[in-house]
Amino acid sequence: MTKIAILGRPNVGKSSYFNRLLSKRCAIVDDEAGTTRDYISNMLEIDDTSIELIDTAGLNLHKNDPFSLQATLALEIADAIVMIVDGKTGPQLEDKNIAKLLLKSKKPLVLAINKIDHEEQEIPHSFSQLGIKKMFGISALHNRNCFEPIESLVAVLPPEAPEPKNMGPKVAILGLCNVGKSTLTNAFINQERLATSTIPGTTRDSISITLIHNDKPYTFIDTAGIKRRNLKVELVEKLAFLRTKQALKEADLVLLLLDATKGMSAKEKKIMNMIEEEGKSVCILLNKWDLVKNIRQEHVTKALKMQIPYLKHCPFLCISAKTKLNLEKIFPHIEHLLNERNKRIPTGKLNQFLEKVMQQRPPAMLKGKRLRIYYTTQAGTSPPTFLLFVNYKNLMQKTYIQYLKNQFRKAFQFSGAPINVYLKSHAKH
Repeated sequence: MTKIAILGRPNVGKSSYFNRLLSKRCAIVDDEAGTTRDYISNMLEIDDTSIELIDTAGLNLHKNDPFSLQATLALEIADAIVMIVDGKTGPQLEDKNIAKLLLKSKKPLVLAINKIDHEEQEIPHSFSQLGIKKMFGISALHNRNCFEPIESLVAVLPPEAPEPKNMGPKVAILGLCNVGKSTLTNAFINQERLATSTIPGTTRDSISITLIHNDKPYTFIDTAGIKRRNLKVELVEKLAFLRTKQALKEADLVLLLLDATKGMSAKEKKIMNMIEEEGKSVCILLNKWDLVKNIRQEHVTKALKMQIPYLKHCPFLCISAKTKLNLEKIFPHIEHLLNERNKRIPTGKLNQFLEKVMQQRPPAMLKGKRLRIYYTTQAGTSPPTFLLFVNYKNLMQKTYIQYLKNQFRKAFQFSGAPINVYLKSHAKH
């Protein structure tokens, strides 16, 4: 999706402009704004083009650091830029520093001069010294000419290529730097028949390859490739995090690579939490197994499952992307995960199961009342989702929800997939 960043120094009206664009003349694709510590973004459509609009509210400039980390991050991931300046104060030194860096990026760039509130007001000629050719006088407050800068950028950006059909399941390859993601991707390329060429993206993109295995297409999303030496370590980590989040949203399931010689770090635990929150199935690949000596696989996997309970239902596979150890076993694992997350259980069988597990352990009393679960049904797949009809939702305790999820797994497996359980009050007379 095309990304357009709104940049500028503080108090020039960036957030007002951002909010104006999202509230007028546009169809909001996603009502929930995506946020990070670094910027706010939201989706809109303009001229039949889907756009992710990025607001870098709170940009602070310093003498020794004329471009903050926040702005650098937005600039790295953006396809085009709208620079906002204050038409009443005229160009400031900070404006000049920002314009210089934006021009250096070579990305499509326009200047939006805010607070030009009346039609008869002219754009101050002094802003031409910023060196940005396309200038627009706008008023975020009065909704004047707000869409012209965006429309001019959309007109010069290349159209997004339509996604080819029959790309097969999308499999994200996630993991920390130097864990072997690109080595694994390259091993797939060398081992299997490519259906399309590799597609290297910009600095903000992942790399996707589609290949054929046993006459079936698979698309792998590799999140590696941030190797810009001129970027700060903190920025590289943030870009990697954003790339991981985007790959997760696009993927049907995940291959999480761990370095078998190091175990699981706090950052990898965070990735696991993200995978669970996104409702994705996951297979854990212990890479660099060729370097492990005198340790049995079951001992390693047992230790990892003790660290993170979510891993108890996830398949593990010891591999070496370098020596191609066990790579042929990855595809059967992918198929197994897809089958498990799309599994559907008949309603009659579900309710027989529910009656049995409730007899084994009835819900506890809470404030003199007992939870009653009348029946259940599977509301969806991918991930498996169940709806319980109960007398009072507030009587359901988290421990009992977890008990039910554990029993679901014992009865129906759902290997590698998170299980969602929702409640609906249902008065029964």
